Amino acid sequence: MVTRQHLVSGASSGVIGGVILGFFLKVVQTFTGIKVYTLLLNVDFLPILGRVIWSEFVEFFFHLCISFLLGMIYSFIPKTKTHPYITSFIITIPTIPLFYVLIHLSIKETVSITDLTGFLLWTIGHILFAFSLAASYQYLTKKMTT
Repeated sequence: MVTRQHLVSGASSGVIGGVILGFFLKVVQTFTGIKVYTLLLNVDFLPILGRVIWSEFVEFFFHLCISFLLGMIYSFIPKTKTHPYITSFIITIPTIPLFYVLIHLSIKETVSITDLTGFLLWTIGHILFAFSLAASYQYLTKKMTT
């Protein structure tokens, strides 16, 4: 049974993971010039949202909304039968090939679709997300029960 405490832990963990992912990709883009952070925040291909030029802050908020939802989904998956890190990686794995889908859909310039370094950085960032999702969920759930 999912309790309010599990939902709060899941949502919070999703946001924590989203912040870590965003920070990592922002730092990587700043130092390498590879536009993986731009890709992460890009919404220009979406029918309604894409018509507006959003600030970085608002685009990052959109990214955190997705992270929030992933955290909520994570809270609904029973972790007694599976290792919590495996569960978070299973949830996160579909975001890795989104690299190619998002590049294809993007209107503004992002990372090149043939940039293997960009793909590797994107993948590392999402592995960080998965790890931080599980770690923060475990920490928050334990902290709320004590």
